[in-house]
Amino acid sequence: MSVIVVSGLPRSGTSLLMHMLACGGLSVFNDQNRPPDMHNPPGYFEAEQVKNIGANKAWLYDLPGKAVKIVSPLLKHLPQDLSYRIIFMLRDLDEVIESQEKMLKGKGGFASAEQRWEIKKKFLQHLSQIHQWLNESENTEYLLIHYADLVERPKKNALRIKIFLNRNLKVDQMVAVVNPALYRIRK
Repeated sequence: MSVIVVSGLPRSGTSLLMHMLACGGLSVFNDQNRPPDMHNPPGYFEAEQVKNIGANKAWLYDLPGKAVKIVSPLLKHLPQDLSYRIIFMLRDLDEVIESQEKMLKGKGGFASAEQRWEIKKKFLQHLSQIHQWLNESENTEYLLIHYADLVERPKKNALRIKIFLNRNLKVDQMVAVVNPALYRIRK
């Protein structure tokens, strides 16, 4: 059985997807150390072990059949002797940047449009490398989910996830947690 990994850039909808999976009946790995806040009212669904995945991977061997949230820069540390089903969240990069900005700095913005462009270029390069890795990885199957589409058509996407994971997930419960009002930064 594969480890189910929810991934994407920070602020791309990974917490929403983890919440959907948990409500759909899937066992999720999180330690609840990061409490919900105004940026993620339902919670973050994170585990502290993930931050140190480069140094300690032992905990991953207990996760086949369970879901874990791992932001995309850390995917390169996944052990190659496990199999994975990765649900990768995509979101408009301008929305990601603005959402991160709001979360990390409060009001205001980066110093210049040029700085935003540099960040966007780095994200584009990173996503290109991740997509290449996903396509070349022999022990990985993946599904791409666009955040905007997930919010606009939650049932369609919940069904896609159910089929991809080949699990008897409760689609109506997954759909019920999608709150369009929390999609606050749209381009």
